[in-house]
Amino acid sequence: MDSSEDIYPFFKLFKHLSQGHSDIYQFLRDKPTYSFHSNIYRLETRKARLILDSCQNGENWEEILNKTSEHRVLNGWVDFLLDFSDESFVEERYNQNSETLEKPNLEKFKQYANVTMKLLNKEDFLNNHLTLFQRAFLCVGNFSFYSTNWFYGNSPTDIFRDREALNWLLKGNKNDLKYPYFKKFLDRLLEIEGENLADKMQSIIDEIDLTQKEWWEQLLIGEEEMFKYLNGGEKDFQKSRRIKYFDKNLNGITSNLKDIAKVILLPGQRHGPYATDLLGYGFYCYCKKKEMELSSYESEEWRGEKIVGSHFSLNDIKVSCDSIEQKIVFGDKEYKINLEKGNNIFVEFDRILSLINEKI
Repeated sequence: MDSSEDIYPFFKLFKHLSQGHSDIYQFLRDKPTYSFHSNIYRLETRKARLILDSCQNGENWEEILNKTSEHRVLNGWVDFLLDFSDESFVEERYNQNSETLEKPNLEKFKQYANVTMKLLNKEDFLNNHLTLFQRAFLCVGNFSFYSTNWFYGNSPTDIFRDREALNWLLKGNKNDLKYPYFKKFLDRLLEIEGENLADKMQSIIDEIDLTQKEWWEQLLIGEEEMFKYLNGGEKDFQKSRRIKYFDKNLNGITSNLKDIAKVILLPGQRHGPYATDLLGYGFYCYCKKKEMELSSYESEEWRGEKIVGSHFSLNDIKVSCDSIEQKIVFGDKEYKINLEKGNNIFVEFDRILSLINEKI
């Protein structure tokens, strides 16, 4: 609950639902709308209608819907899966209007639901492969949404707000283009042969042409330490580490993701004193994999919208990365790095490291 004022509407909702004690499915079908938490109530009436109709046509919606309701993370919040499996679903129109799709295909829904439940199984998958999931999902499209800053999603907890944020993320109605990337992701997973989800996601990452992605997406996809950093903070949505974008004038970008010149990884708490530059930390992690002689990484001092500080030392020489000026500074020497789309940032890292090695 957001406030004590919600207590009374909740009791009114309980009173309303109690009228259906003898046959809750029929009651929900007869009372398809309710003002308090109307979107969730509408979803429950939609499921009740499918269950009652399936008694007439021989389909068994109740079994699979009960499984999604018993799932620890989903808790039956499957409006997007019902939509994705609908015969009338059109990706370009989805999330652009408020129409409710009425003809979900049972077999398609089962496929989507079973993969989603397996993916969101915390003990068997998410706890071990959250970073892999985020990187593979980003290969399909930028699924993040703005809430204080751009959110990529930590492992969902049992808190309602976390599950709500997860629903936004999977439904796609909060991302920049309001596009259902998760449907595209599920279709890709179902196309790949085999049962092992982790192997399927790794194959998506291995097959991606990074040059077709922006430089910051390349870093998040190709360098797993980026998402490991993001996932290392508080687990609930409102306190998790996040991403923020800036233009060349260091103005924060909150919509219409164009002209991104700087990307930072924010600490979990708001207005924290430090932040981590994505390009700088990405280059540091790349040097680390090359087993070079490095200092520890220094997060930047965060002063409002200004960022101050260097990043790390290589062979006791200071290194800093500037994505706005598109350069990496090694001591008194500057090396230009091409961050334009069409270039592979890891090839650029290799080129600059070879020049640094010559100087060393």
